[in-house]
Order: sequence, then C-alpha cells, then structure tokens
Amino acid sequence: MANHPPLKIDPDKLQHGLGSEPFAVHHDLVDNPLLTLDAIADLADYLPADSIEHNLGDLPEVLPDADAVTRLDLSPGEIVRTVESNRSWMVLKWIERHPDYRDLLEQTLSEVTSAVAVTDGPVHGREGFIFISAPNSVTPSHIDPEYNFLLQTRGTKEMVVGRHASSEAELETVERYYGGAHRNIDLTPENAQTFEMNPGDGVFVPLHAPHLVRNGPEPSISLSVTWSTEESKRVAALHSVNARLRSLHLSPAAPGARPAVDRVKLSGYLAARSAARAARRIRTRQPA
Repeated sequence: MANHPPLKIDPDKLQHGLGSEPFAVHHDLVDNPLLTLDAIADLADYLPADSIEHNLGDLPEVLPDADAVTRLDLSPGEIVRTVESNRSWMVLKWIERHPDYRDLLEQTLSEVTSAVAVTDGPVHGREGFIFISAPNSVTPSHIDPEYNFLLQTRGTKEMVVGRHASSEAELETVERYYGGAHRNIDLTPENAQTFEMNPGDGVFVPLHAPHLVRNGPEPSISLSVTWSTEESKRVAALHSVNARLRSLHLSPAAPGARPAVDRVKLSGYLAARSAARAARRIRTRQPA
C-alpha cells in the first residue's frame, strides 16, 4: 500500500477543526485491493457475527423500527458476492478486527487524527465500516455517535446530510439514542445538503447529524472511517446520564447548560461504570 495518506482534505479544515458542517472530500482508495468485492467477501466470512448487519435494501427513507426488515438466508460472503442480484444492503462493522483493515484505517485517518488532536483533544475509538449496497437501495434516516468520513469506492450514491428541526428536537433525539434507542430516526434531515458521490468522492458527517443514503443504479461499496474525541465522549456520557434521569421522571439540564452540574453527573457516571466493570470481573472469576 502507498505510504501517503489516501484521504484528500482541505488543509484549512484540518488546521481549524472539522466543525459541525458536512463537506466534500476526495480519496485515492478506489483501486485498493482490500476494497474489491472478493476481498470484502473474504472479510465478511472472517469477521464474527456481531460485525455483520444486513437486510433487503428496498427500504423507505424513514424507518424508525429497525427490526421491520427482511434478511437473506445466505452466508455473509455469499451476500457480498451476489450483491448485483440479491437486492441487499450490508454493513461490515469494526473491520479493524482484521489486521490488514486496521492498517488501512490508521493510514486513512493519520492526518485527521493528528490535526483533530490539536483542536479537539486526543482521538479515541477509531473504527471502520464497509457498506455494500445493491442497486437503488436506501439507508434510512439516522444519526451516528461518531465523527465520520464516508468514502465511495464503487458505484454511485446520494448522501443527504442535514440538521435537526430544532435544538430541542436534537436534544430529544440524541438523548433517546443514548438511552438505548436505535440510531434510525423518524424524520428526514432538515436544511439538508445532498452530496453526489462517485468513486473517489467522500463526505464528512458531523457528530449526531441526521443523514440518509440513496444508492445509485449499480452495486455500491463505501468505506466509513470514524472516531471520537474527549469532548464527544464527555457529551455522550452526559446524554446517557440524562436519559437515565429522565426515565426516573426528572428533568435534567442539557449538556453544557450547567457546567458544575455536568461535572457532578460525569463523576457519578464514571463511578457507576467503574463499579459495573468491577462487578463483571468478580462474576467472571466465580467458579461455575
């Protein structure tokens, strides 16, 4: 593989932080041997079952009930190899579980992680996902808990990225997700930008930005490279605490509204997480 970073991004974006707006990028991963259909099929058979998600791709653009889908009774590799005719959509999650793809992920994000560390603090949780989509399939409107570059390597698609209808709607949607709801949401993005993506194109998707994907008339392969920061992890923890408090019929302040209260919430969250981990360790040491 080439030694230079394959992601081509405006240097000003790297210097001043990626921000909260989506924008187009380019990359040179189109001919990477790890992203051919055969290589991805082999990867699909290599990864454990919890790394595989698939369904028939003829879905509506709004599908809040993510379980209301039909799936094929084929092996993961067979689904990839027959994508031209099986009408399916598939995502391979956490591809960094394979060492070759871990190297690809690190190389792709190398410049980004260095720049983000300067503006937003240390980068955490670098993860990779490969999307294989049949012609004309749809990924319904959803949010993601990470920053994301979606990079097109085969076929075409429209990436629609927008905003929540209001700050109150965003708070409700994001908090619901951190409370255990699916990332699919019951609305289309507001004030959306549509990015026409061909092989070599990509788009930056900000944290929690509503987006959906419409695949073109031929099979599509996309690589998604994601990461979190200290700040995004802090916000995620606060939303998790708030979701729990709201389930107890309390009315917690939004993250950032009361910094002193945020610090108390985070302390409690970290203490509870540490206690839960200790309890799990004790249970695993107990004899059967």
